[in-house]
Amino acid sequence: MLKFFSIIILILLAIALTAFTLQNSTAVPLDLFFLQIDEASVGGVALGAFLVGGLFGMLAASGAWFKVKRSEVSAKRKLAKSEKELDSLRSNVA
Repeated sequence: MLKFFSIIILILLAIALTAFTLQNSTAVPLDLFFLQIDEASVGGVALGAFLVGGLFGMLAASGAWFKVKRSEVSAKRKLAKSEKELDSLRSNVA
């Protein structure tokens, strides 16, 4: 159910971004440190900034995700070791 709502939200976001880009088609000069564009649409620039920000956000979050995954693997390894030790102790008692 959550996946369904996520897809609906993504579709609505894509429609809103498309409408925003089409409504803001005024040409403006874009001057970056390494790139100069004489005419770029305001909507396109805003959409590009949104996408670049999203990519940097995912990159920043991936570090935390890898840390959690590493912790999960370590915990699973410790659990397996403890279960093996418990089974060994149970077999020695019986």
